[in-house]
Order: sequence, then structure tokens, then C-alpha cells
Amino acid sequence: HNIHTAIIKLFRNAQKSGDMENAYFIMDPVIRKELEAVIKRGVKVRLFTNSEKSVDEKLISVPVLNSARDVLAMGAEVYLRETTTLHSKYMIVDNRIAMVGSYNFHPRSLRFDAENVAVVFDETLSRELTDHFENGISESRKVESPQSLKIDWNFLSIISEKFYFDFL
Repeated sequence: HNIHTAIIKLFRNAQKSGDMENAYFIMDPVIRKELEAVIKRGVKVRLFTNSEKSVDEKLISVPVLNSARDVLAMGAEVYLRETTTLHSKYMIVDNRIAMVGSYNFHPRSLRFDAENVAVVFDETLSRELTDHFENGISESRKVESPQSLKIDWNFLSIISEKFYFDFL
């Protein structure tokens, strides 16, 4: 829970920007609330995550795409990787604070997995991660609207959606 708390604090203190590159971005209710608030405050939020084409855990592609669609509807920019699997997990806030580690934005990381992150207050590291982020999104698909994000629902995707969120 300390990692989750750190993420909330980073969102609450963001003034200008927040870039998130996360392989399995599935919002829980608290992250959803904080992202809504930070975007309403005028902070530019960008998300880079896997698409249904690149995710290596096909079963969770629907929950990931649902969260991507929802954060896009809030006003964030969303970029989807469509080639090889994106496995990075980092966040940059205001070009000066970086959080890097193994934490996925999903309930399993919050509740079950032994995750670690480092929160580093360093403009040089933040700049290097921002360059990496920019390079990644330049080779990805920018989602233009929530309606343009096609989600293929099937029996297994419905179960996975319910399975992940029942942990909350």
C-alpha cells in the first residue's frame, strides 16, 4: 500500500505534467478519483500502455483498454503500443520526479504481488525517462477519442474484468 500511497501523493502534488508508462494500466477507484482531480486541475496527463496487439497477457487486454478509454475520456492523452510487449513501469511528474519500479497499475500489484519502486527527485533522470517516453509514443498509436477505442468483448474478457475488480 505504500506504493499506492506514493502514487496518490505524486498525483496530488503534480502542477504541470504526469507521464505514465505502464504495461498493465487498470485503474482502481482511488487512482480513478485522483486522475480525475489532477486532470481537472489542468495537469497534462499522458498514458502509454499496451494495446490488445501487444499485451502479453491477452486475458487482461479488455480491462487495460477500458481503463485507457476511461482516462482518455477524463482528458488525458493515451498512446497504445502495437508492436512488441511494453513492460516498463514508470511515471514522471513535473519533469523533476521519477517513479521507477515493478509496480503495475492494477489490483494484483496492489493486493498480492511483492512490488518495489524508487521515487527519485532528479531532473536528469526525469529528462532521460521523458526522452524514453517520447520515443515510445512516437512509435505507437495515439487514441483520438474514447469511441475510437474498439474493445473486443467475449466471455473470457468479461470474466477477467470481473476477476480483477473483485479484488478491490
